[in-house]
Amino acid sequence: MLNRHPEIAISSETQFHHYVYSRRRSFGSLSNLSNRQRLVDAYLATEPIAKMKLDPRALRETLLTEGTSYEAFFVSLLRAYARSQGKKRWGEKTPRHALITETLCQWYPGASIIHLVRDPRDVVASLRRLPGATHSVIGGASLWMQCNGGALRSQARPQYLLVPYEHLVTQPEQELRRICAALGAEYSPFMLVPDRDPATVLQWYRRAELPVTNERRGKWREELSREDVELIERITGPLMRTFGYEPVGRAPSALVLLRGAAHAAFDAVKRRARDAFKGKKQGSRISFETLELLFRLLESELVLDTWHSKKKFFCLKWFIASLAQELAISDTLKLWDSIICSGNKNEFVHFLSLSMILYPGILQLNPKHA
Repeated sequence: MLNRHPEIAISSETQFHHYVYSRRRSFGSLSNLSNRQRLVDAYLATEPIAKMKLDPRALRETLLTEGTSYEAFFVSLLRAYARSQGKKRWGEKTPRHALITETLCQWYPGASIIHLVRDPRDVVASLRRLPGATHSVIGGASLWMQCNGGALRSQARPQYLLVPYEHLVTQPEQELRRICAALGAEYSPFMLVPDRDPATVLQWYRRAELPVTNERRGKWREELSREDVELIERITGPLMRTFGYEPVGRAPSALVLLRGAAHAAFDAVKRRARDAFKGKKQGSRISFETLELLFRLLESELVLDTWHSKKKFFCLKWFIASLAQELAISDTLKLWDSIICSGNKNEFVHFLSLSMILYPGILQLNPKHA
């Protein structure tokens, strides 16, 4: 909505922290031209930059000339986007940048922070439908805690403004006038006029181009299970109350916590593994190098007891099979039997928890496997 303002340009998510700032030790000082060239070449090849629809040659030249520090690099990128839109002011909306608001405030002391907060239960329900996002309850709730906790650290700044999502969708003009006043900008009714981008493919992004609606408010009551709500409120409880969201569930049982943790571990591994498989998988044949990479990812995500090589192989095969959907339930059970026969059933409990998420029918196991 702010990007529709005639003087304000809000780019699509740049993911600057993920692709640039978090890797600053690898790229080194940007006062060095060679380092800037490496960074510019790498960053311009990413999807977020492509979505900004800027002239790549002109942007490359601008960043090489102006981006002599990470602070200057970021503002040069946003300024380039504002120029492409014919606007004077610029901003950015990557959610994870809430984690570095203190750094951004040091870089740009006069900048304004608009903290848009939403009920964590609705956020988790929404993330489940977003391609590439975490689909686990614990992962989504933890992300909500991190981002909102990070943004809240800047609440003492005079340029900080808290905007509840629920207020924005029920009384959009009133909230937009409040935001514009905080920014020192004149309110424009164009901010409430939908603008369709023909190039937008995903339904998720198309929704942002439609008129403001409150139809998604409180959808968590329909889309989340009782156990989901218990987990979310267990993780976000203290902070959600700070924002005026009241818990409605009871404390989750140990079994609910176990299932939630297993799902979160599987979801994290699956997303990283899929990234690792890009460009490395041909049919059902997977290279040994890719297996080694996948195992390193698994080992960092799942904190289990030390495994022998045989268990490592079965663990890898289980995840590969589930990701590629190459293995039937019966075949997967054979792998689990092999793990049981290896003498350590503690690890089997972890994999059984994961299996209950991926294959609900596994709850009908023969008692001898329990």
